[in-house]
Amino acid sequence: MLHERGVPCSPKSYARRVTTLKVFFKWLHRNGVLPEDVAEPVIQRSVPTPLPEILTDDEIARARAVTLDLWQAEKPDPRPHLLLNLLLATAMKKAECMGIRLEHIQRDAPGGVFVQIRYDNPARKIKERKLALPLEIIPVLDDYLEQYEPEESLFPCTARNLEYVLRDVAEAAELPHGLSFEMLRWTAAALDYRAGADPIHLRQKLGISEVTWQDTEKKLGRLTREEQDQ
Repeated sequence: MLHERGVPCSPKSYARRVTTLKVFFKWLHRNGVLPEDVAEPVIQRSVPTPLPEILTDDEIARARAVTLDLWQAEKPDPRPHLLLNLLLATAMKKAECMGIRLEHIQRDAPGGVFVQIRYDNPARKIKERKLALPLEIIPVLDDYLEQYEPEESLFPCTARNLEYVLRDVAEAAELPHGLSFEMLRWTAAALDYRAGADPIHLRQKLGISEVTWQDTEKKLGRLTREEQDQ
């Protein structure tokens, strides 16, 4: 299907347009505007959702090398290393990352170091959870707190600022597909899935419903198989 510029639309857009037309003509027929549903013979085919981009092991290593160099530079900047490793350890969303307050990070809990994911919206309370942090993140966290001196939020900046941080890391590490919160979330989930994480635990870590998990698990399985085939 071509639009007015003569450029074919994507398969997903095509499927949406077919669905819209079928619903529209069915409505016309039911309300007596048309004697028959002329769109009924049109075949509606579902379009598979494309797999998300994730980092390879080599790309993770290159990104970590870049952020480690920034942390250990003559004028050190620990923020990129903290951000990268925080996201890879927790698979949290961008909004969840921006919502972390200093008191949400617990160091002396019986179960080890963890960060609490909290929501102000009562409707999202079900997504609240505790996410374990590796002990290796503590030194860079301490350096970050000393240098940036945040008072309430862990990252007292805009999400765009952190997106720029990830962009610069991607450029320095020569990552062909860039680097984003979403990519790191899927990469973290894929690493856990590949390592044989318990499905219930992984679903809870991602903070998603059982219905959403069904599609997510299929994608993680496909990502793992594709990685093994390479």
